[in-house]
Amino acid sequence: MVIKVRCRCGKGIKVRDSAAGKRVRCPECSKPVKIPEPVIEEFDDYGDDAYEDDPYDQPAAPPPRRRKPAASGKRPSKAKKKSAGGGSKLPLLIGGGIAVVVLLIGGALYAIFSGGDSPDAPAVAANNPGQSPPTTTPMQPPATEPPPSTQADDQPPAASAPANAVAETNQNSAAPAADPPMTTPQTTAASGNQLWVVLSDFKEVANPQSIGKAHQVNYRVAAGAPETGKAYVLYMGSSMGMMERFYEVPVEIQASGTVQIPPAIGMAGDLRAYLALKKGRREWKPVSGEIAIGGQPTSPKRPPTIVEAAGAAAQGKALALANGRLEKARSRMAVVVDYVLQKKADMGQRYFLVVSGGGDNIEADVTMDLSRATVGKKGQFGLAVMPGRSFPAGDLKVHVETRKSRIRREPGTVASNTVSVQR
Repeated sequence: MVIKVRCRCGKGIKVRDSAAGKRVRCPECSKPVKIPEPVIEEFDDYGDDAYEDDPYDQPAAPPPRRRKPAASGKRPSKAKKKSAGGGSKLPLLIGGGIAVVVLLIGGALYAIFSGGDSPDAPAVAANNPGQSPPTTTPMQPPATEPPPSTQADDQPPAASAPANAVAETNQNSAAPAADPPMTTPQTTAASGNQLWVVLSDFKEVANPQSIGKAHQVNYRVAAGAPETGKAYVLYMGSSMGMMERFYEVPVEIQASGTVQIPPAIGMAGDLRAYLALKKGRREWKPVSGEIAIGGQPTSPKRPPTIVEAAGAAAQGKALALANGRLEKARSRMAVVVDYVLQKKADMGQRYFLVVSGGGDNIEADVTMDLSRATVGKKGQFGLAVMPGRSFPAGDLKVHVETRKSRIRREPGTVASNTVSVQR
């Protein structure tokens, strides 16, 4: 291998690598010129010292690096002299690493022993109270929605549509859909400190804007008090058969008062109203009975729960039924019952609402209503006959039974108490 160097006089010299580290005379000026030694690259075997078969643990000596000759007429710089002299940089790297570690440890100890209470902590706590203030539900245009229940506690929620609902509209649609409106069942005395309100004098009033119809209703607290931090609304529904349009008005409940209901475009038919605790976007808990336009004041007594109304006959059953009734669903009648799930539904079975009378019966598959239900779920089952058909003769009886298939001739297992429906 040939090593090329340049003398200070500018003469280029070529010598063999065996002359590395020695001095030779310049053929031009006869001055001695030192031949640099080749620089051997250091390497890191990355912790593989334990493996004797690692080829990187037995490196072969790399060929010497050739030094780039300096430009003609210029002396090599100090930096080039140092590079030409060779040598390991490992000590410098180790020293620098130790210095960095010492600085980091010193900084951490200073932060630990010199830190005090953070001034920002009280501000964060003040801006994040344990409970957020209650929000008031704004007034909204009438929407199409299954009607809420007029019953309290474990009575069925409004959003539960009957199993055979004829139609259902999008929640933002103005078109009506179908669901049986609720009726007020037999009542019992209000208990404990639960809020119960009496409504009266529900009527139409003059509308200053001359668009639509405005209404108002009076209220009076009969028992209990509003829950702190909860939102209450006056629900006004317009019956559309098995479903209805509704309107909500936020109410700050006092001992008594009057709720003014703005005009609701599209509200028509038999209007009904009641006060309710707003539990969710489509969930209400009634705190009053239901009142119709020009109707009598609502009862000061709270209606019984579904389980109370079902009685001992529902004990041990998967479902408790109550409040069987006939309601008009558009141009036809529907049998409607309220239910509460007492045992987890067996999805290996199908659930049928059976309406019987006069030795005949009709039924509706209500399995989907219970497919994701948890124990305690409340709702309504409904069955409307098709045009040209009618319910069985005589007084009607309603119950729920289970079968493994849709085949009617297969014997079923009774899964609820039986409810009577008077014609």
